[in-house]
Amino acid sequence: MSNQHQYIASLCKNLKSKGKAPSVALIKKASNRPLPLREVIDVLRRWQDEPEQFADLIEDDVPMQKPTDLAQHVNQLEKRIALLEQQVLSLTQALKQS
Repeated sequence: MSNQHQYIASLCKNLKSKGKAPSVALIKKASNRPLPLREVIDVLRRWQDEPEQFADLIEDDVPMQKPTDLAQHVNQLEKRIALLEQQVLSLTQALKQS
């Protein structure tokens, strides 16, 4: 499952925990980045059929709401970049070893 799908599933989980029924509109509104409509629909359908299947795959550090100010947004982006840099380093090292 892609990070994008995990992110969308985490938005579904967050909306549900707030007592809201996840929908395409609510997911897109809760997201802090543009989401492809087709992916939102696909993940939402799968999540509605079996929300438990996503329980282990949801990233806890994924921002759930739009940032309230620029500093918060920058902080979130810096954290995400650091995580991606770690993943790239790990993948690069794995490729060198193979």
